[in-house]
Parts: sequence; structure tokens; C-alpha cells
Amino acid sequence: MAKKAVVDVRGMSCASCVNTVRTAIAKTPGVINVEVNLATDQAFIEYEEDKVDLVQIAKNVSKVGYALDVDQAKANEELERIKEQFIAATLFMVPVTVLMILHMSGLLMFPHMDLLELMISGLAVATAGQETVARAFKALLHGQWTMDVLIAFGVIMSVLSGAISLVYPTVYSFASVGAMILFFNLLGKYLETSAKKRAAKSIRALLDIRPQTARIIVDGVEVEVPIQQLDPGDIMVVRPGERIPTDGVLTEGESYVDESMITGESMPVQKEIGQNVIGGSVNLGSPIKVKATKVGEDTFLSQLIDLVQQAQAARMPIQDALDKVIAIFVPTVISLAAFTFVFWLVFPQYAISVNNYLSSLLPWVPNGLSGFSLAAFTAIATLVIACPCALGLATPTAVIVASGLAARNGAYFKDGSAFQRLASVNTVVFDKTGTLTKGKPTVRKVTLLADNAKNIMYSMAKQSHHPLSKSITEYFEEQEGLRDILPMEHIKETPGLGVIATLNGKTYALGKAKTYDDIEPYVLPTDSTVALYDETDQILLGVASLTDPLREDAIKAVEQLKKMGIKPVLLSGDREEVVAEIASTVGIDTYKGGTLPQDKMDFIKELKEQNPDALVAMVGDGINDAPALRLADIGIAMGSGTDVAIESGDIVLYKSDIDAVVKTIKIAQATKGKITQNLFWAFFYNVLALPLAMVGAIHPVIAEIAMAFSSVTVVTNSLRLNRIKL
Repeated sequence: MAKKAVVDVRGMSCASCVNTVRTAIAKTPGVINVEVNLATDQAFIEYEEDKVDLVQIAKNVSKVGYALDVDQAKANEELERIKEQFIAATLFMVPVTVLMILHMSGLLMFPHMDLLELMISGLAVATAGQETVARAFKALLHGQWTMDVLIAFGVIMSVLSGAISLVYPTVYSFASVGAMILFFNLLGKYLETSAKKRAAKSIRALLDIRPQTARIIVDGVEVEVPIQQLDPGDIMVVRPGERIPTDGVLTEGESYVDESMITGESMPVQKEIGQNVIGGSVNLGSPIKVKATKVGEDTFLSQLIDLVQQAQAARMPIQDALDKVIAIFVPTVISLAAFTFVFWLVFPQYAISVNNYLSSLLPWVPNGLSGFSLAAFTAIATLVIACPCALGLATPTAVIVASGLAARNGAYFKDGSAFQRLASVNTVVFDKTGTLTKGKPTVRKVTLLADNAKNIMYSMAKQSHHPLSKSITEYFEEQEGLRDILPMEHIKETPGLGVIATLNGKTYALGKAKTYDDIEPYVLPTDSTVALYDETDQILLGVASLTDPLREDAIKAVEQLKKMGIKPVLLSGDREEVVAEIASTVGIDTYKGGTLPQDKMDFIKELKEQNPDALVAMVGDGINDAPALRLADIGIAMGSGTDVAIESGDIVLYKSDIDAVVKTIKIAQATKGKITQNLFWAFFYNVLALPLAMVGAIHPVIAEIAMAFSSVTVVTNSLRLNRIKL
């Protein structure tokens, strides 16, 4: 049996680490699929439970130098662990920096100062840097080239230079630089991890709203039980201000419920007996009783959490190209560092002249170094400056922040790559019913042609199961206050025709009009109609005109799409004249009515054939929309629709506003822009910094600061997505 799990990964620091962890998990027998995300430090694993468990997977990951937190209680320890390492590095860095400054300035000199600096840096590596160095060697043993390898090489070379200087005094000691590299590396990791935690707060917010306990009725007594012990059918008591423990049906009381954290709907929703409520939503009104219908992983909230986690773990297509670059990046940097080291050794006089020139311009470049010292100086800087962590974070951090922003606006992405596809969409095809319209027929007007027509129409509509009859019943109850049903007999409902019944010896029929001429004076061409006839005397007694009203924001949404350069299209199974009227009202020029599911698929195929550059998004909510949702480049399912439609969509909108479609496209476009910015700065930084490091223009400590700053910059830039105007 296939099982899915999201687990935290400890120790990752770059895209190479991600590939190492992914490979270790994927090679485990029984693993079906795995995605590893650097931005959340998590792995999404699908595996066969009867062949392997998470403990075995964790062992394989441990062999390559990383750790899976199978116990979710440890999930929040990563930041604290890095903080402890950073504090330890600080305790060593401060004294070694003071010694280095005193040494370089000549303010204070005493015997064996070089030895003292070497000892302090050595202790820093053995404590604060022990995990980084250990992971680096494990990675090398498994043929992996990670950021830890670059840092470890830089630190070890720094400490070795200090050891060599004790034997050969002409060699300059960079031992203190090793401690400083560790300090700034751990500072960068701490800031980066903190920023990543902020970026991933959307999923934690969903997790936090899950109640831990529930009060249920057992033998007439309220008993508080852990949420894990709930069973379908349990009657839960929910007081004002409390979260509803799990999905259920209201069985007692009426109240307003806040579903904003789950659906993005800002206004409280009124709930009455018989209506469904969502686990995690807040009861704002009076005490209520709810019958549990879904528990555990089957609940609406759990499914939303799964959607967000899968979207955050998914790889965007651009990431595949980046992985190929990163796979050769670290070995290339090590080769460049080795070349730089050898070059300065072979041409010491040239190296010394370059060093003298640069030291006269740049205060951080030490002068008077020997050829070996300059070779070490440039090689260490080259190793440290080129760590590819910024490249690895460029895409996933943007997706993490964007998925959280989308969720707050009622949109849930099933696939992270959907961001990339949606950002390029230039055509949006709308279904009509339940998408541009509310999907619920509403009585526009009732025309009564006899004194007793009102009570007869209400009583007969009450006997019918047709959606139009239900709307007529609600109209009379809300507008006329009717509640009493006439004592009708011989009631018979025929699908497609209506209801027939007798009253006081007469036969009445409520349903489809016999001819359009009968009702033409009382209705609009686009109305749905229900006619009431006295069958005994062959007289028309009344006509109800119904319409499926537009969503309030439909016109505005279509206008915004046009301003964004996106072509809106209307596709519906409704009558052509109805579709034409809706299209005209909202401002859509291209439309088609009377379409079956196959027709909708053919229409989308035609759009693509007519315009090969067209990237089509389909927005729908019905069973008949499911094939088109699948065929389109991106399927957007309205969450108020059928389960089939929701399963078929790449994106699910649980907020009923059609404006959510526009907002989701804006989020996708902004995400694409942020990824482009992140990649530009990451590549620009490396292209600019590497040559400078190789010629000795960058101090290794400054290189480490710049490297850490680049990663934090990428994450911070992604966090700015939260500020975009929707």
C-alpha cells in the first residue's frame, strides 16, 4: 500500500545537498517518488509501506551525511541547533579576530601568537565546524560535491596554512580566517533558516489551526478526547470562540462560522442544521453540536495541508536545468581553486606584483605575502566565494512564499510547476454555470394569473426535487412567508416534465411550459421558466422566471484579465442565447453554447491549433468540465464544484469569488518574476565574484560574508512576494 509522508531534513545547505538526499531516498527499495525542497528543508516521500518504512529511509540518508527527522516532535530543532553552533563559533571568532587585528597592526606582539591563533581556530573547527566538515567528507566518499565541501576545504586550508607557518615562518598564517569563515557561514545559515521559516509559515499556520482535542457526547455526558480518537458519527459540542474539531454536519443550533484561514473567505458564513462545517473553522456565534463525518487524513483541512505540502515540494521545470548546472558547478570551482593555487605558485613574482598593486587600492588585501601565501589566499577565497546555495534557493523559496500567498487568497496549487505554466497563460476559458454565475437558480419574477395560484405553486414546488422547484420554494418562504402546504393528493413527479397533483377534484401541473407562446409575455428569452397549469380547465395560472445570477465580481475579473493581455473565452452547455447574453454582459467576445464534455475538449484543441502560441487555462466546476480541465495547459477547479472537477484541476479555488482567478494569475506572474530576479543575482554574483577572488582582490572573510549575504538576499527577495498588490 502506497503511503505519503513529509519529513524534515537536517544538514542541507545547497542544491547539491538536495540532489544527494534525493538520490539516497530514491535508491531505497520501495520508494515510489521523492521530492526534496531546500527552502523548507523537507522531503515529500511516497513509498510502499509493506516494503520499507521511514526508519530505513532515514538510515540511508544518514549514510550520506544528512538526517531525516522521522519524529515530527524534532521538526523545530533545526533552527535551535544552528543557533547553538553559531554561538560556539562566535565564542572562538571574537578572540581570534582580536588577536588577528593586534597581530596585523603591530599594537601587541607576544611569543607564539601564531600558535595561539591556530589553537583557537582548530578548536572552532573541531566544535562549531565539526558537523560541516564531517558532512563534507561523507559527501566526497559518495562522490557528491556540495557546498559543505567548499567550506570545509576553505577552512582546512586556512588552518593548514597556520600549521605550515610554524615550520616555515615565511608562510603567512590564515588560521584566524578559518574561524571567521565558520562564523560567517553559520551566521548566514542562521539568518537563512530564519527567513525560510518565515517563508514556510503558511503551512505551519494551517497545521496550527487543527484542534488537539474535542468534546463529544458519550451516554449523555460531555467527554473531552484527543482528536485522534474521534470516529465518524461522534456528536461534538463546540462553544463560541472554539475551533470545530473535524469535518461534520450541524445537528443542533445555528451560528456564524469563520472559515477565512481555510477558504480565504473573509466574511463569516451562516450555518444551519443540516449544513456541512469544516474542521478548523471557528464558531463565532452560539453553542452548536456537530456530527463528525470525516476524521484524520480524510478531512478537508488535511487535504488542503497535503496540497500545500505537495506544491511546496514539487519541482518547477526550470529547476531541472539548474540542477544540471549545479552538478558541475562545485567540481568546476574546486578545479578553478586548484588552478589558482598552482598558478600563483608557478608565477610568484607576477603574483607578488599583482598583490602589491591590489593592496594599494583595497585595504582588505594584505601586502608583503610570499608566493605560497598568495596562492593559499586566492584559493581559499575562490572556494568560499562560489558556494551555490543562492542558486539552490532561487526557485523553491519563491514557490514556498507564493503557495502561502495563494492559500491565503483561497487558491491551492496541486503542483509547484503550475506556477510556471500559469504565469505564461494568455487565454482563460470559463465555464458559465457555477463559475461566472453562482450556479444556483434564483427567482427573478413570479407572475400569478389567478387568486389561488400562489399557494398552489408553493405547495407543488414543495413536493418536487428539481433545483428550480427548490428555488421557487425558497422564494415564497422568504418573500411571502409561506409555510403551510395545501392537502394535495395523487402527487406524481416526472423527470423533465414536472409535478402533477390533484386538489379539490382538480388536476394541476407545475413544470415545463407547453408552448413558448404561453409564457412569452411574462419572461425574458434568457430565463429558465416554470409554469403552473390548471389541467382540468386547461388554464395557465402562473409563471416563475428564474435566472442564474452572475457572480458580483465577474465583470471586474474579465476586465482585469483583458488589461493583463489575457483573452477571456466563455464555454457552456447552456442554451446559445443564454450564453450570448452572459458573454455580452461580462464583456467576452468569444463564446460557445450547447457544448457537451467532448465539445469543450474539441474547442480547446481548436484554440491551440489556431494559435500555436496559446497557453490555455480552463476554469470550471462541473463533471462535464473535468476532461477540459485535464486537456488545458492549466486546469483551475472551483472548490464549490464536484469532486471530479477538483481532482482534474491543477489549481483548486476554495474561495467562491471569480476574482480569485485573477489574483492567482497575478501571484503566478509575480512568482515567475521573483525567480528570474533571484537567478539573475545568483548568477551575476558568481560570475562577478569568482574572477575577483582568483586574482586576489577579495579577502576570504569578505568572500564568506558576501556568500552568506547572497543566500539571505534571495530568500528576502522571495518574501517580498507577500507585498504584491492583488
